[in-house]
Amino acid sequence: MAEASTVRGLALGWSLWLLGAWAVTLAIDSTVPAVRWMVYAALMGLMLIWPMLRLSQRGTAALAGTLLDWVCLMLVFQAVIWPLRLSGDWTMPQTWWLNATMGAWSLLTGLVIAWGRRVDRGSIRTLAMVACVGLLLGEPALRASTGIVSGDLWLSPLGLVWQLTESPTHYVAQRWAMPVGSAGAAALVGWGLLGWWARSHLRDVLR
Repeated sequence: MAEASTVRGLALGWSLWLLGAWAVTLAIDSTVPAVRWMVYAALMGLMLIWPMLRLSQRGTAALAGTLLDWVCLMLVFQAVIWPLRLSGDWTMPQTWWLNATMGAWSLLTGLVIAWGRRVDRGSIRTLAMVACVGLLLGEPALRASTGIVSGDLWLSPLGLVWQLTESPTHYVAQRWAMPVGSAGAAALVGWGLLGWWARSHLRDVLR
């Protein structure tokens, strides 16, 4: 019951975040650029605000709770991305790849959150939050510090989202399967390993 209540609170907060982001982006820009900034606001919510919220909460949590969070967040996001498709005039493949990009990297973020919530220790939670920030900003920060500005961003969703939210006249279909598929595969493998560890640890405790 408590878990369901926290998920409902998360869903409500997520909905309010998205509504507020849409209002702000429309106020500062025209509809088509606002669509792009709206997706970035959603990406920030999934990869920064969500982990910040969960990792700051006291107590440990089961892996299923974080997975339930992710499913809820992505379901609410579906009510946003498909209307945005009409506003941005994206193609159907473009929208599906954008959806997959958001899902893959947020699932990776969820993996880090689940790892951090295993124990109620500030050092572990802080390390997990740093890892979440690194997933989003690590590659751009590394490029900025080394002076490498050419080439696509494949290890961060920032560059992918930028290209996938282009208007149809500027959008160029690329091989999205490698970066998006790699992120999704890494998330699935990581969740599998973390689930195996949790199951083994529970079995050892019950012996």
